[in-house]
Amino acid sequence: MPVISPLLVNPMALTATILKAKVSIVDLDNHVYLNDIPLTLAQHPSENDNRLMLRLLAWMLNVDAEARLSFTKGLGEDEEPDIWFKSDIGVIEQWIDLGQPSDKRLKKASNQAQKATIYTYGGRSAGLWFKKIKYSADNLSIQYIDDETAEQMEKLYSRNMELQLMIQDGDIQVLSGETSISIKPEVWC
Repeated sequence: MPVISPLLVNPMALTATILKAKVSIVDLDNHVYLNDIPLTLAQHPSENDNRLMLRLLAWMLNVDAEARLSFTKGLGEDEEPDIWFKSDIGVIEQWIDLGQPSDKRLKKASNQAQKATIYTYGGRSAGLWFKKIKYSADNLSIQYIDDETAEQMEKLYSRNMELQLMIQDGDIQVLSGETSISIKPEVWC
């Protein structure tokens, strides 16, 4: 009986999963009002649903009135953040990453962008990571998303989503259908 290599059984590489979202934002604190913004998200094969939803949340929390933030190749590209805003002349005005980046990546983010924001998550491992990092900068913000919020956001995952974000007096709500989630990122620096 011939031996078949596992590489020959499925020669196709894994591809990204494409998701669609329609997002509305009412941010009374920052005067951002966006209605039915269509977004296309590519979920890298190694990106779990939880991380994708936190990436979408980070976009919603940082988008401006012109919806100028862009998703990048994310996990598929080491040289780019998960989300950014580049000016017309190529200046990175905003760099947004998720996870627990190295000091080297934090330095790169704050050196290349006018504003850098990291959303970290993962319970105890996030706390341990934060205690170990040594790099800080005036334009770098690190915010923590707790496990309960991350799990609630993951429950909203769908190939076609409609989400609303409301911010008023610092209170943040994400709404989808009859589901409402209170969001309270902790600012760690």
